Amino acid sequence: MQTFEKQCQSCGMPLVNSKNAGKEKDGTPCAMYCVMCYNNGEFVNPNMTLDEMKKVLDNTIGKEGFRGKVIAWLGKMQLKTLKRWKR
Repeated sequence: MQTFEKQCQSCGMPLVNSKNAGKEKDGTPCAMYCVMCYNNGEFVNPNMTLDEMKKVLDNTIGKEGFRGKVIAWLGKMQLKTLKRWKR
């Protein structure tokens, strides 16, 4: 059984099984990244910056009312700790 990260190491989306996992080139689920960030063995947007990812969170989750704004804020705070953005 494949072990998945607790969250996508690019956007922070919960990642608990192959349902929302990205795919490797051979079609197997990626244990580290979600399908919105990673597909066919590579990042969907390989040149994306950390600031651009923060805007994605604001423009998706952040538009879902007050609760969404809080979740987006929390997500942006933890992005720099994820493997894709860690320096």
